[in-house]
Amino acid sequence: MPARSRLGQTAAYALAALILIVAGVSLASAVSDPLLRLAIVGVVSSLVMTAIALAAASRSRSGMRDALGWTRSSSRLGRAHVAVLTLGAVGASHLLDAAIDSLGIREASVLAELDMLLGGARGLPLALVVLGVGIAPGFGEELLFRGVLLRGVARRHGVAVGLVASSLLFGALHIDPVQGGAAALLGLYLGGVAIAADGTRIAIGCHVANNLVAVLGAALADGDASRGPDRSDWLLVAAGAALLAGLVVLARTIPEGVSWWQGNRQSSGPSIPEQDESVRAGEVVGELVAGVERDAEQDAPEHE
Repeated sequence: MPARSRLGQTAAYALAALILIVAGVSLASAVSDPLLRLAIVGVVSSLVMTAIALAAASRSRSGMRDALGWTRSSSRLGRAHVAVLTLGAVGASHLLDAAIDSLGIREASVLAELDMLLGGARGLPLALVVLGVGIAPGFGEELLFRGVLLRGVARRHGVAVGLVASSLLFGALHIDPVQGGAAALLGLYLGGVAIAADGTRIAIGCHVANNLVAVLGAALADGDASRGPDRSDWLLVAAGAALLAGLVVLARTIPEGVSWWQGNRQSSGPSIPEQDESVRAGEVVGELVAGVERDAEQDAPEHE
């Protein structure tokens, strides 16, 4: 795509993000129901992050799909791996939540407010919150942080720097120190999933699953602030086992993903698929030329 066209595309996505921010603030201010306001903020925030991710990806020389990580997952990860990684994300979140309760810092964070707000939610309000808080953020946040940021920084400075930087920025997005700290740690896990899969689709699934469990769990808790000490030991053991299994899968699959990234760092040419196609095309042309030369050599004695 010509540079001028890419610039226009970037400007269009940036303008869309600005319009969404203004519209979201206006709409949320006009709504009195706190659950509906929460759902609106969640959806709008996700759309804004998606627009920002698209704006940044439109400037990438490797193409938008590659910059966003919206590619088919690596063949290294089968369905069983995906299931284990998803359960691992949920387990990690549960253990982080339990740690926050054990440290007695939940009440001083926005998490306590969310517990009270979501507690007892049922019917349409709960459905809207599931959409706005459970599903939507998983797409916008992953495309921006595990897509554009992780992949972009990893290409320039290495996978480790990309993983840490994207996780810290992901935590900072949540503003609240307690929630943000937990989000940053979970971001490390999700970043590992994105590296292992060489894409964001599985990370999106893990993120959405985690958010859904959190939202539905808070709703079923009926806003009980004392739910921390009531955690069942078997549930903690199950969460630990799920996380351990997820880490084992990552330990087996991330090295190949890291090798791929290191082999394609600082790519300034066409996208990797395009380069592969050009290499294959060159090989085919070379084989054709060699074949013609062999035929000419075989036919030469006959013409003499």
